[in-house]
Amino acid sequence: MKQILLIGNPNCGKTTLFNRITGLNQKTSNLPGTTVEAYKGKIKIQGEDYQIIDLPGIYSLFSNTEYEQVVNKYLLGHSAGKPNLVVFVLDASNLRRNLLLYSQVAELGIPSAGILTMTDTANRRNITTNISHISKELGIPINGVNPRKDKNITSVLDIIKEAKTPKQLSTNPGFKERLELSLSGKKVKGSSEETLRRYADIDSVIKRLNDGNGIRLHFNTAKIDRCHPSCLGIGHISAHYASSFSRGFFIGRSSNGMD
Repeated sequence: MKQILLIGNPNCGKTTLFNRITGLNQKTSNLPGTTVEAYKGKIKIQGEDYQIIDLPGIYSLFSNTEYEQVVNKYLLGHSAGKPNLVVFVLDASNLRRNLLLYSQVAELGIPSAGILTMTDTANRRNITTNISHISKELGIPINGVNPRKDKNITSVLDIIKEAKTPKQLSTNPGFKERLELSLSGKKVKGSSEETLRRYADIDSVIKRLNDGNGIRLHFNTAKIDRCHPSCLGIGHISAHYASSFSRGFFIGRSSNGMD
């Protein structure tokens, strides 16, 4: 049976989407050696059976909690074999923050599809999105869904069948090896600087989307931007990088301040 991993940041609507897709055809269990619950369900698409796994919501692959460890094990094929595809759940109201995790997972080259959620929240914040532009930038098929309201999940199932190898927003040689090293509990050197380089590449994507009407950011949308770099799996960073981080981490903040 083919395996689908459902991946996204916390509070992006991922588990609500999982519940909508699987209905009652699901089960909950603790992942081996952890206290983290795993939600697994079965779905059928065009006569083919899939197992879909709702992984814990995380911001980055390089943080040392049980949640990141569990996600990494599944992505690297250590828990249930190599995954067949990934479905990214992307919060339209916090797209920049979401793209950090996307950029990391994309480097593993697993066929992927995207679901854009929270468009109602984005609209309330005066953020407009163009799904086709975002899809082109990321190189994967994307559909917009409101998991809380949309009862028809046909668009989700259709997008899964169209999964493609994602574009790499950032190129970091040896990334998979460093991920394996992190999973073994060893310290990974340079992960802080790598995260900052990723955000520079992500900002280029956001700028292209903004210039091409793919997304309009009228004020700061990423609550994580208010946090210390450690929230993103960034530990001790040099004064130079910390300065760069502070200067470059905010998007289009208006005179009204942050939401």
